[in-house]
Amino acid sequence: MASNERWSICHEWAAATELHDGGRTLLGGQPYRLVRLSDAGACVVVRWRRDGVDVTTPAEGALLDRLVDAGMADPVPQPVVSAGARVTAVVPVRDRPQELQRCVAALLGSGVDEVIVVDDGSAEPVRIEHAAVRVVQVERSIGPAGARNRGLSEVATEFVAFVDSDAEVTPAWLSLLRGHLVDERVAIVVPRVRSGSPLGDHLDRYEWSASPLDLGALRGRVERTAALTYAPAAAMLARTSAIQDVGGFDAVMRVGEDVDLVWRIADAGHRVRYEPRATVHHDVRSTLSDRARQRFGYGRSAAMLDRRHPGSVPPVAGSPWSVAVCALAAGGHPLVAAAGAAGTARALVPKLAPRGVAPQRSVALTLRGHALMARQLGRASVRPWLPATLAVAMWSRRARRALSVFWLASAVAEYRRRRPTMSLRSWLPRWFADEVAYTTGLWAGCVTEWRVGPLVPRIHGWPDRQANDPGWDKK
Repeated sequence: MASNERWSICHEWAAATELHDGGRTLLGGQPYRLVRLSDAGACVVVRWRRDGVDVTTPAEGALLDRLVDAGMADPVPQPVVSAGARVTAVVPVRDRPQELQRCVAALLGSGVDEVIVVDDGSAEPVRIEHAAVRVVQVERSIGPAGARNRGLSEVATEFVAFVDSDAEVTPAWLSLLRGHLVDERVAIVVPRVRSGSPLGDHLDRYEWSASPLDLGALRGRVERTAALTYAPAAAMLARTSAIQDVGGFDAVMRVGEDVDLVWRIADAGHRVRYEPRATVHHDVRSTLSDRARQRFGYGRSAAMLDRRHPGSVPPVAGSPWSVAVCALAAGGHPLVAAAGAAGTARALVPKLAPRGVAPQRSVALTLRGHALMARQLGRASVRPWLPATLAVAMWSRRARRALSVFWLASAVAEYRRRRPTMSLRSWLPRWFADEVAYTTGLWAGCVTEWRVGPLVPRIHGWPDRQANDPGWDKK
């Protein structure tokens, strides 16, 4: 594929990207940052903002690539019904005959050319009679990661789809994901995975709003420093060579192996994209104990991920000034906290003013940072710091009051963000049970792996890309 073919993909500005100083300063991205452009680069982005993204030169293509990597622009490819390249689906399964039949039928109906079913030690061996389906038997269970790798070794097509046996793809999912792979730097594309139903019973309604497999309605890149930090392997379309080059899934990991794969793919220089227009339905865990085991496993994977990618799973990330302001407010010193917030805002104004950012916008950015930190700390006080915060609350009445406010505010914020079709009273105990299960798994993983990374905040300063960065000013 010629390098300029991927520029023909329609691109849109990310909703939060702002232009200042005639386009010389950009604010936005994932993580949030300031970018300075040359005069030539500024003219290009101003034109793109006014008329739509239209790349006419290799230099403009390089600029667009960097904006996409920064999360300041999003590719919006058209659906590709047939790209001329075949797709093989790999389905690991163990003891789910009915779900498997439904999964395979949906895959074949969506345009997948071949399905490789890896029978991971089922009590009753899998039997499927279909010309486009192959069954690979594994006598002793090797786990989902090992089963996917076993299927991957049989794949001879350019693209491979990994789909769980309890997932059902929609007819258009493949064509919507294929469009992203027109860009040769994209190695993995994942759809939106929905569980439950907004009109079902309480369990269905809760899963519809709070399933950890659902990454939400906003598309974007997936990377450990981005807003979307992980992607589930419940359903994903990938470039076969890219997966093989990084050694496939880590078969040692029985959970979290999909997160590890995505991060290794990104470290290898590839892109991972999330496309919520493509949807896949995933079965709900049928009992509370099954759901608790799932959340426990997800929590336990954090320490394993921290061992493989140190510092990548902090409970809180932000500036020390925001931490200090929130700590003062929570400690019963609101006036001092307000003075600290005002001081940090005043300090940011002269830094951004020479770059064309108005003082009021600098103040708004400062307050936004403090608010985001407060939200992170509120969530972290439940997950994963609940054992520690409970211990503190037992010994201090003031801490009890502050933590009660943090816990309730965190729950309400999650409820408002997820917008479930059930009352807060019904949603709250289920959410708290999930948080407890996840936190228990996380602490168990930290003990087993002898890691504290998932419990330690990551404190950093203002992310800034300067004009003397040759990657940004050569337009």
